[in-house]
Amino acid sequence: MTRYRQTKDGKIKFTPEQETARDLEEQAWEDGKDKRLAKLKIRELEDAVTQRRLRDAVLGDGGWLKAQEAKIATERGKL
Repeated sequence: MTRYRQTKDGKIKFTPEQETARDLEEQAWEDGKDKRLAKLKIRELEDAVTQRRLRDAVLGDGGWLKAQEAKIATERGKL
């Protein structure tokens, strides 16, 4: 599939070198997908640790917080 770039003079076909460079960029993006997903999951898990949850952990057995930290550690292991 031919790619184009937009210029003030209109669309211009990519050169073979530009095609290769773009292919490498797309492959690098695809290769980083698992890490991006793991980072997103870590943020979601960390955001769930609210002040209320921390207070409950300090006053209670802390089981939920320990489980949450274990999930975060699992996701960090994917990085």
